[in-house]
Amino acid sequence: MNLELYLKNRKYLIIFFSLLFILFVLFVYLFYFGKNTNMKKNTSMKKNTSSSDFFKKNGQDLGRNLEKKVDNKEIAKSIVEWLKKMENKVALQCSNKECTTLGTDRQREIGSIWAFFNYYLYSKDKSYFDLFKEKLEKYAQLSRTQPFQSDFLQCYYLNDIYQKGMKEKLINESLKKDLDDICINNIYFREEDMVNSEKNINDFNGEFLINRIKSTTSIEIPTSNNGKFVSALIENNRHYLLFITAASDHVARYFILNGPTNLYIAKAYFDSAVDYFITNKEKVLSESPFLGLAAINIYKANLKNDYLNFAKFIFEYLDSKGAGNDDVLFKIGMTYLGREIYMATKEAKYLSYYKYYFDSLIKNNLDMVGYKGFRENKKIFHNGGNYTYIYDLRINYLMLDLILNN
Repeated sequence: MNLELYLKNRKYLIIFFSLLFILFVLFVYLFYFGKNTNMKKNTSMKKNTSSSDFFKKNGQDLGRNLEKKVDNKEIAKSIVEWLKKMENKVALQCSNKECTTLGTDRQREIGSIWAFFNYYLYSKDKSYFDLFKEKLEKYAQLSRTQPFQSDFLQCYYLNDIYQKGMKEKLINESLKKDLDDICINNIYFREEDMVNSEKNINDFNGEFLINRIKSTTSIEIPTSNNGKFVSALIENNRHYLLFITAASDHVARYFILNGPTNLYIAKAYFDSAVDYFITNKEKVLSESPFLGLAAINIYKANLKNDYLNFAKFIFEYLDSKGAGNDDVLFKIGMTYLGREIYMATKEAKYLSYYKYYFDSLIKNNLDMVGYKGFRENKKIFHNGGNYTYIYDLRINYLMLDLILNN
């Protein structure tokens, strides 16, 4: 009887279970389709994030890190346009979007002249080559009557212009004379203590100095001469930077002016800077990457591997000691040093180091919507301060060079 009833109703049971199965499949399809649609909407919203997606914290506009692709052309244009407006000014100091000028210094314009030349090579915009020539002639004339007191790299920039310009057949005799005169008429800090130096750049034991830096014992630098106390030539970090950059500048003078005595002076500045570095080796001085850069520059003049090995050691020593150092001068110095070592050695790890520090500058110091450094969307670089932030000419023309060659 039960079997007979089952057979009679079997077709209804089959229909019933088939409908259940169809409903189950439909439910699963709608559930996953709806989930994927929401995910696409969320992704689309992230892609369309605008400046309205910024939040205020402690009264300071801070941009979310959207990891935008860097537009080198846009940033480079913003920097050179800003440099044009800032002639002779040192920097802008800003707070709550109100800015004041931090004095004037005509030396800074030498870096801007370098920037205008580099930008012309990049963009082929003739107006910037005309601007370069106009400024170069103006400041060369000034240097003939009022010599420049160098406070950073100057002949270094001028040598870079000369080398690139000769390659591109852009430097005529008149421009060469202007470059020469600005470089010749530079005055360097405590140069009178260096001009009679007879230190040969080939007399350098990099391994010995590296071992002194690695040593755990205290280091003392002699400060006496014939029993009489003599003040240290480098008294503070500012003097340290002046000595480092003077070393690089005198190597550049050697290339521009073909004057061998400049290499003796470069070595004297370099040796004093190395001594200061060793006595302060436990501190991570923001200026120290430029000591490595000076070693690379001397290496280019004499090809002595001790200088190259010393630069490599300085880089890795600072990288290990200065992990997390957010000082903008330190990061720019490390970027330049990493790039120069890579160019000299083709060792891939230095290219990676270069990219790491370059990316950090872009992410944290570029004032542009979409980056952590966003403040006013000037599309130039600042020192990274949150409440008070400084847009320095030096930082920006150095960054321009890095961007144009990235």
